[in-house]
Amino acid sequence: MPFLGQALVSLKPAIDEIEEYTQVTLTDVPVFDEETTVKNVVEVLLANNQIDEVICVNDGASDNSLAILETFGEHITLIDLKQNQGKGYTLALAA
Repeated sequence: MPFLGQALVSLKPAIDEIEEYTQVTLTDVPVFDEETTVKNVVEVLLANNQIDEVICVNDGASDNSLAILETFGEHITLIDLKQNQGKGYTLALAA
């Protein structure tokens, strides 16, 4: 299972617990060659009424990740890096 899919599955219990105590307003999704999982991950995040904004950072992906992200249009904030900068950089950029 690609990293992004694993992260979503492992975060599900934590997200459920957070929903009980506080409102999650922002979600940052670093994306690098995740064409097989990114659509599902973003759909799940957009369906969560506790999340006000989904920021996706395409980190120089060489697959169809960017094209998939672009299909969400104004439903997400999309940052497109032409060259891979690494996960830490993408997380700091969207903060």
